[in-house]
Amino acid sequence: SSNNKDVAKKRLIERFNFNELQVDAILKMTLSRLINLEIQSFKDEKNKLKVEEETILAILNNKELLFKEIETGLREVSNKFGDNRRTRLMNLEYKGEEEDAEPIEEKELLIYYTNHNNIYTQESTTLMTTRRGRKGSKVKLGKNEVIIQTINDNNLSELLAFTNTGKMYSTYTSELPINAKINCNQLFELEDNEYITTLTTMERKEKAKYLIFITKKGIIKKTKTSEYQKKRGKSLKAINLKDNDEVLNVYPMDNEKIGLTSDGNCIMIETENISPIGRAAAGVKGIKLNDGAQVIDSQIVENQDKFLIAVSKKGYIKKMNLSDIGIATRGTKGKKIQKLDDNDMTVKMLTINTDCDIIINTKGRIIKINSSEISLLSRDAAGTKSMNLEENEQIQDMLIS
Repeated sequence: SSNNKDVAKKRLIERFNFNELQVDAILKMTLSRLINLEIQSFKDEKNKLKVEEETILAILNNKELLFKEIETGLREVSNKFGDNRRTRLMNLEYKGEEEDAEPIEEKELLIYYTNHNNIYTQESTTLMTTRRGRKGSKVKLGKNEVIIQTINDNNLSELLAFTNTGKMYSTYTSELPINAKINCNQLFELEDNEYITTLTTMERKEKAKYLIFITKKGIIKKTKTSEYQKKRGKSLKAINLKDNDEVLNVYPMDNEKIGLTSDGNCIMIETENISPIGRAAAGVKGIKLNDGAQVIDSQIVENQDKFLIAVSKKGYIKKMNLSDIGIATRGTKGKKIQKLDDNDMTVKMLTINTDCDIIINTKGRIIKINSSEISLLSRDAAGTKSMNLEENEQIQDMLIS
């Protein structure tokens, strides 16, 4: 006779002295169940629950029974999940020197540094090799943002950042977000009017003996890596720079040769003959520059390297015999490696032993090609097109994949 649920609920409580939970259970019953009430099924369920209650109370009040129950449960889990281990751990290294460092899986990375002081990181395995002369793929950048420098390394290295004031900062490549950007101010405690001029990476397990510095004014400096041990994120004086000079490149190395380019000339010198000096010192002259010129690029030259590859800002690329350059005396101009128009210039070079994949990028696009597609030419040749450039687009960087 109740008109609604609330009235029915109130009458059930008043007439039968049910509590809230009992009333809710009754009101949820279908009409057929309410008519029959299934009294026997409820009685059976009640008896079953009482038996379970007695059993549980007996287990809780008896340690022997409790331990036996735990043993039974563990055996059930073992029988269900106790098969042979199928997980394999591969390519794992440690994040640092700390004893409690967690192991991480090795990944090959491309690290881009941009004019907005951002670092973009992606796995290099996502970049497919294509034929020379194609357009390549775009890198996701912000508005008016362009790539200044590209580094190819893994996530088991240390990232070193050098600034216009001659300071050095460091972090681990494993701490860089993949397929995302991070501003350098989040990684390093840069001071006002201080900005990064170049980045480099260094292996953490077997570090090289020296850091070799190359500045835009042709200065070369050699210092023991042991002088650059420091806390991550904090600054350290790395080199004493002269007015209007900047650190162009920094290389962790032992006593390999090094090549420097300026105005299309290349000089290759022995670093073994350069004496190591203190961390805050300036260095010595590496290459003789023309008036108004500066060092454009530099490159470590391994003993087994046979070829030099050069690329111009307009995309002309060539391969030549490294023996055509030869070893020169420090402080000289070197030899011409590309014959180009007046409005073109050599921007990057690298040396190789055998053919390999090479990454070339503009300020917003990137392409991977194999060096076997690059023609072997004389020192006076300009080269062939490396990638299809758009109007006003220029080559920015080149590195071995």
